[in-house]
Amino acid sequence: MNVKIIIVIVIAALCFVPIGAAEQYYIELHPTEDSYVESENPGTNYGGSNYLYSDTDIWNYYYPNEYKRSYLKFDLSEIPVETDITTTIISANLKLYVNSIGDQSVDVGVYQSPSTWNEGTIIWNNAPSVSTPVIDIVTIVHDDTGYEWNVKDDIQDMIGNDISFMVKSERTEYGYEYLSFRSREYYYEDKDPTLKVTYTLSCNTPDCPDCPDGERVPGDVNGDGKVNIGDAVLLFNWVSFPNERGTTYILR
Repeated sequence: MNVKIIIVIVIAALCFVPIGAAEQYYIELHPTEDSYVESENPGTNYGGSNYLYSDTDIWNYYYPNEYKRSYLKFDLSEIPVETDITTTIISANLKLYVNSIGDQSVDVGVYQSPSTWNEGTIIWNNAPSVSTPVIDIVTIVHDDTGYEWNVKDDIQDMIGNDISFMVKSERTEYGYEYLSFRSREYYYEDKDPTLKVTYTLSCNTPDCPDCPDGERVPGDVNGDGKVNIGDAVLLFNWVSFPNERGTTYILR
């Protein structure tokens, strides 16, 4: 078989090489800081507590309403951000473990909060206000159970930065609700708050005019937007091996 035939065969094979295909990854992040604040003791810091609270006590007449709300901060820098690489969040869920709950179910909302607070100084009087709409609401009914809120879009917008969430009861009418979660200081790490993220990394080369959305043309190994002899020559210097995400290609 001469060199020309070999090159033709290799170029044909390149059309099936998933060089530009997105690779999928999963990561679990624990909060770098968390705390709760309460209106009844507006000057007290609870950053070292083993628990986070989402209580609401609404009175009709004689007493002021009382609230406990929780804040959590996560470092998203472990999710890679690279030149010519598109990072796409496939799913992202904030998971909290319930420690105890009162006699009724509690609707709990998660909001994105400014990250201008820290665990050792946050109190009711200086806690950042939240002006964005609720991200997700989950109904809590059992203790010693993990519940998850969908925060996918917020994580996508904040890749490479810190992100903070405020967690609170959605109750707006007369009555009392009691609910506590386990904080990052809790005794057992498997009950810690967790941010569960699945994402993909895909090639984003602007010099590929023939491919939609900046993705590489199938078989275009050298990234020039074409499948030609240059790709065939380069392929001879690559070794492929299967893995749990498909096939990976590395240089010899």
